[in-house]
Amino acid sequence: RGNFLSAAVWATPPSAAGTPVKPSADNKTMRRLLGLSLLLTLLACSTKTSAASPEFNEDVEYKVVNNPETRPNPQKIEVREFFWYGCPHCYQFESEINPWLLRKSEDISFKRVPHSMGRNTGDMHSLAFHMAEHLGILKLIHPQMFKAIQDRKQNMDTLADICGLFQQFGNIKEDRCHAAAENDEVLHARDHDEFL
Repeated sequence: RGNFLSAAVWATPPSAAGTPVKPSADNKTMRRLLGLSLLLTLLACSTKTSAASPEFNEDVEYKVVNNPETRPNPQKIEVREFFWYGCPHCYQFESEINPWLLRKSEDISFKRVPHSMGRNTGDMHSLAFHMAEHLGILKLIHPQMFKAIQDRKQNMDTLADICGLFQQFGNIKEDRCHAAAENDEVLHARDHDEFL
């Protein structure tokens, strides 16, 4: 009682004459409640709970990567954005990531990684990303893919849909679009990203 109560009395506002005000019954009750809440807080903080130090089990909550990928430039911090064009949250995130890309420091490399998220349409979307990259029109096509799917509600799940978008926004003729879809490098890049 001594140290805590003396601290509580010390914290009582002084009177006009500079001497402490005599605690009233209400002040005593308030000090006791404050002391009790402080004691309960200290007990709660000192008690070890499973939420404070969770147990994680290999192959249940995580998997060990046996052969982790090497970074192209170990001197840079690599940030990878995994996304799917059919994901509305990924589309909304574009408004956050694009301004960040303009102001990120030079020691950061950024890579977008399309992923199917286990969907057949996602596989076609990933292919479209790598086709656009191969054809050199990714900066034009990337935002247009999101807009076609998210704003205009187009599925973009066939090669004809993709080639139509490439023609409209990238001036890519159908034969070049089809050739890109069958290109070994494009197919390998799509399969590689799906594996990650």
